[in-house]
Amino acid sequence: MSPGFKRRIPLFLALAIGFVSWRSGFGVFATERTLTWRLPVSHSQVQRVDLQLYELAAAEPGPLLHRQELTTPSGLSSEPVTKVSLARGPHRALALVWVGAPSPQAFTRDFDPAAEKELVLDFAAK
Repeated sequence: MSPGFKRRIPLFLALAIGFVSWRSGFGVFATERTLTWRLPVSHSQVQRVDLQLYELAAAEPGPLLHRQELTTPSGLSSEPVTKVSLARGPHRALALVWVGAPSPQAFTRDFDPAAEKELVLDFAAK
């Protein structure tokens, strides 16, 4: 190893640590995450779905962070996927699902994204 390279090792380490910290949002800032909504009904029977994400404050739903509505008269072809920026901390996912009835079925799930970039919100598992 050359002496010039040895002097640059601390710089490379600092850059690597900075890059990892930046990609993880420093553990405080919101980072983009991919949420897969695994509903406890056959997704091929879902005619309409309203997906909502809330921030939780003292076990009460806080502000609405994201909302996505999908209408598919022939049914969904796969599980819904949402890309949204979320910070660490408690959140609540709410899915309103219409399966041939005039009123929706409601499913909720509390979760903490922690450091995960991809999350599966399984409403059947508690």
